[in-house]
Amino acid sequence: MIAKRDFSERDRIFWIFTQDKGLIQAFGKGVRKILARLSGHLEIGNVLELGLYKGKTFYTITDAGVIYSYSYLKNDLGKTSILYHFCELIKIFMPLDTRHSEVFTLLISSLNLLGRKSTVLAKIYFELKFIGELGFGPELYKCACGKKVEPNDNYFSFQGGVLCSDSALRDKSAIKISDSVIKLFRWIAIEDAGNLPLDAKVDAKVLQEAEKILDLYLEYLAEKKLHSLDFMKKVKRF
Repeated sequence: MIAKRDFSERDRIFWIFTQDKGLIQAFGKGVRKILARLSGHLEIGNVLELGLYKGKTFYTITDAGVIYSYSYLKNDLGKTSILYHFCELIKIFMPLDTRHSEVFTLLISSLNLLGRKSTVLAKIYFELKFIGELGFGPELYKCACGKKVEPNDNYFSFQGGVLCSDSALRDKSAIKISDSVIKLFRWIAIEDAGNLPLDAKVDAKVLQEAEKILDLYLEYLAEKKLHSLDFMKKVKRF
């Protein structure tokens, strides 16, 4: 379950990410009623088994059962904020009714990684792999000028990746990126979630810089502020 929106006093519209149909919209009739049979199952972040009827505009939910609720994430406000962040990215970037099983698998593996206390790494891992699946993965080995990216004095361009200092002069929005973050991005791009370490094994300053760069890049791609990023910032201040 990715997102939901009240439709009337009794009904809701849901965004559901499926393995075989991609992102779909489904109508939940009467689910806002206090005693509604399905309402407790249709929570954001739940993995569900659904009965669906295909109408002209929406699917209609006829039955629902929870396969996995990720309760251990939802009991931690910081991890809940990241779960909501993953869901917001899917709702914004994934087209409706288009199968994308690789992103579905990525979401599940990232949530499992999030449960291993790799909080920031799970976020970075999902974001980098996700934009790669969408075709927006940053170039990390070659500058736009054609030169190989060498250590020291590099910049990150929202136009598509790492720039040398000379090329960065022509991109006023480019921001500094350290060699350590470039190495981290390269490593995550080729690794499976199961091989990543805990946050404590990666320098905190590197994680902070990497997170900042990806946050800015995602908002650039989305062409708007992401509500989940604001929520995460508020949670961190608690």
